[in-house]
Amino acid sequence: MIDDWSLLIDKYTVEGARSKFEEICTQLYHNIYSQENVKNVEVSKGDCGVDIFIGNLGIEPIDVIQCKFFPKFGDSQKSQITKSFKTAINSSEFEVISWTLCLINQFTIKEHQWWSKWKLKR
Repeated sequence: MIDDWSLLIDKYTVEGARSKFEEICTQLYHNIYSQENVKNVEVSKGDCGVDIFIGNLGIEPIDVIQCKFFPKFGDSQKSQITKSFKTAINSSEFEVISWTLCLINQFTIKEHQWWSKWKLKR
């Protein structure tokens, strides 16, 4: 994990840091896409694999952003990424144009290889 992100854990605990990270990502996308409809979704089991979306939900295809705050990265985290992706792209609630993953992690060579292969399969 990048040391700067550990400051969020020190200040807010891991759960609070996850929420703060999502707030940071939401603000970033608001700034980048200031002319677009950028919204975050309340954290819940029924969030359809969406943390942030760009577009008009239910009216047009949307860009989906998934934020994952993983203090460590392993098989469980890889599984969570895959599940979130599948949930979003298979949703009957909306159509997805793109799916973006925001992470705090700096990958090792093996993790970069996993990510490259994962993306290629999708």
